Amino acid sequence: MFDWAKRLWDRFRNMGGARLDAPAAAIAPVPAAWQRYNGARPEPRGAPPNTVLALGGHELFGPGDFDALFEVVEALGIPADSLWTVIHHESHGRAAALNPEPAAGLIQLTTYAKLPGYETADKIRALIHQTAGEQLRGVVRQHYARSASVVRGMTPGELLLFNFTPKFVGRPESTVISSRGQAIYDKNYKAFDVDRKGTLTVGDVYRAAERITAEARGRRVARDGHIVEPGAAALGAASTARLLPAAAGPRSAKPAPASVAKPAPASTARPARVSKPAPAPAHKRAPAAPPADAEPTSEPPTLVSGAAGNPNLPARMDLVTAPLGGPIGDGGPVGIAGVRTLEAVQNVEPEKSDGVLDIARGALSLFSTGGGPLDAKSDPRGLLLSAAQAEVLDPVGWTWVPLPDEDLEVLVPDDAFKATLGDTPHVRIPVSYADLCAICRLLGCVPATREIVDAIYQHAQVHPKPVGLVQKAEDTARMNTVGFVLKYHAQLERQLQEAAAAMGLAALGEGTVIEPAGKWWILDPKMATSKYGAHAAVNYGWFRTSVRDPIQTPGGAHDDAHCDYSQLGRAVHRHARRASTQEQVDLFEVYAQKWPDLAPFIDVFR
Repeated sequence: MFDWAKRLWDRFRNMGGARLDAPAAAIAPVPAAWQRYNGARPEPRGAPPNTVLALGGHELFGPGDFDALFEVVEALGIPADSLWTVIHHESHGRAAALNPEPAAGLIQLTTYAKLPGYETADKIRALIHQTAGEQLRGVVRQHYARSASVVRGMTPGELLLFNFTPKFVGRPESTVISSRGQAIYDKNYKAFDVDRKGTLTVGDVYRAAERITAEARGRRVARDGHIVEPGAAALGAASTARLLPAAAGPRSAKPAPASVAKPAPASTARPARVSKPAPAPAHKRAPAAPPADAEPTSEPPTLVSGAAGNPNLPARMDLVTAPLGGPIGDGGPVGIAGVRTLEAVQNVEPEKSDGVLDIARGALSLFSTGGGPLDAKSDPRGLLLSAAQAEVLDPVGWTWVPLPDEDLEVLVPDDAFKATLGDTPHVRIPVSYADLCAICRLLGCVPATREIVDAIYQHAQVHPKPVGLVQKAEDTARMNTVGFVLKYHAQLERQLQEAAAAMGLAALGEGTVIEPAGKWWILDPKMATSKYGAHAAVNYGWFRTSVRDPIQTPGGAHDDAHCDYSQLGRAVHRHARRASTQEQVDLFEVYAQKWPDLAPFIDVFR
């Protein structure tokens, strides 16, 4: 079975135990010492069971990672919410988080911890190659097991203090840990001394945990990603809301019948820009959930290619087909289909599809409606958006990047958005600005600004050289073709492989920020005076050696329908934070205050 298919099946199978109409279980009030932590629970597995506070970073954990978390906290007697708060503070849930000290992994382990097997900087750095589950069952458990009697039952503040500096555990909140001018203070004052009083105290650490737990706003997340709203004691009452990516629609208590929507004819008309996205068509909405009392089957179903009208599709299968905006291959309209319910695919023989997706490939695979594969002359416009709508984009790694001049830290993708194109996996498929806006609404993102792109370049570990493919006049006509997309992909991948080899790695791992990968679509004041009016677009980037020599300065030569091989899909998460206080801020509001004249271009994301 494909690994991704098994994960989907495990996720589906484990949804079967909770009834939507189950009576709410009684949840005891928290002890007095816990009341300051905004709904954090003292139970090792949380309450409701197998839930933690819905903090940012949970979207990076799969059911298997949460299983490891609950297994470790139960064994050690550490409340899950306490360890989850520490993980959020230290790494935002990113197993590959690496800081220069070095500090690595979910809990930012350092050599100072003197953990057997991790006594050297190289061994600490090697942690980034372990999954979250491996770290939890390994170094995390090992680290806390050495002090099992101390950490048992700790509140979020106490465990955060233990992780930061164990020798101060149990001291009064007024106890000074470090002062201005001392190394510990100077490295950590932004996270803890929000009042800038010049000292870092035990109470400051506790208050940092308070701020972190407050970010959940009382919501909890279950092992399968469902959000339990405040007051919902039964796991079955969980909604499907997500912090990242954006929320799917609510689930129904009744199963939806199997359906395969046929792609609509391609339209050449430019879509109207609206201030808020219109409701999704019925065939693009989230599927209904299985019946509340359904028994999970012992074996996942076997699926075959998702051709329209295929009688072999099982009853719970729901394919979603999205029309694209231009001709492909033989000139016919094209759509893609994605598995939207939690079904597995295994033991499938590839076969020729007369539809739009070959499920047997285990990923997005685009075909023309005439049955032939994409060819080199095909137009890639709309493909990335359709992949996002079908929820078959590659997983995205996220990294916090500081903007010191604006007192901001922004959550940025390590690389451009990618999907499988035909037979080629992990392709950075280009995108128009109009499509990027739609993708941002789906993923809870917003376009970057020039300042953010510059900061990403400064923060990046790998700086590929721009790959220009237009060498002669006739190449201009091929800039927006699948052939050029794949040619660019191959040349960029070669550079990345060389960079990995130079770093002594087989491949660049998660958490490696790459810039430039291509040009960005950005929000910029030039949009307010563009000749394209509501369809303005500004592109930027593709640095040669520094932010001072981009191939593309902020330019408004194109409208929001333009697309070419170098114009990649990349945007930043809408939720940023203040560097000085770690307070969460909404970039929509930051942009709106900074550029009131751009209100029509900012409102499209609300």
